[in-house]
Amino acid sequence: MSRIVAPSNVASSTGAAIDIESIVRRVLSELKVMGNQDAAAKPTGPLVITKRVIALTDVEAIATTVKQIELPSRAVVTPAARDELRHRGITITKTNTNTDQTATATPTTTPAVQPGTRAIDLQTDGDVSATMLSSVKKQLTLRGIRLCNRASVTVILSSRPATTAHHSCGGDRCVVSINRLDDVRRFLAELSPNVFVLDVMHLHLVAITGAITTIAKPSIATQSRPQITVAGGLS
Repeated sequence: MSRIVAPSNVASSTGAAIDIESIVRRVLSELKVMGNQDAAAKPTGPLVITKRVIALTDVEAIATTVKQIELPSRAVVTPAARDELRHRGITITKTNTNTDQTATATPTTTPAVQPGTRAIDLQTDGDVSATMLSSVKKQLTLRGIRLCNRASVTVILSSRPATTAHHSCGGDRCVVSINRLDDVRRFLAELSPNVFVLDVMHLHLVAITGAITTIAKPSIATQSRPQITVAGGLS
């Protein structure tokens, strides 16, 4: 009885064919998985967020596929949230909604200067931070006070008011040093100063803004001029 035995070269070629087919299936499967991952990682359109305040928790909730967000024009992004957006490469686009357009229809620029308001030449001397100067200018702008370096009335924010007042004297200058808000009205009522040195070591931002507003609108002080009583005091 005889047996039929396949040649060795045929068996090896059959095994090689089986191995190639297995490899092809595995490669196709891996390519399919990679394709799905690429589709998932592909950036989607901008994410629209209607909140007015964007905090860090809001950014953390954004999907990793989002690379752009749209916010209302007046939305505020906290510093921590902005850092996280920058870290994740997410850009911000602000759009005008109907509400924003209605709100911006009213002018939000510099208020009109009121009649009787004098322009102020605002200066600094000594250790006065740029932050304070910027804050004062912003508050004055909101109050309609015009700042001009050629104004006839000068206000100097100083951390060394006595020295600054001394060096500012001369010519036709009438210099007064202010370390209390009440002094502004009193000096305006008694004198006609054109140089005011404000002591930033004793006056905070609100007091400084109020003092300059009174200086720019002297009618406020003259209307409330203190009265002399019989006893010689101020009422």
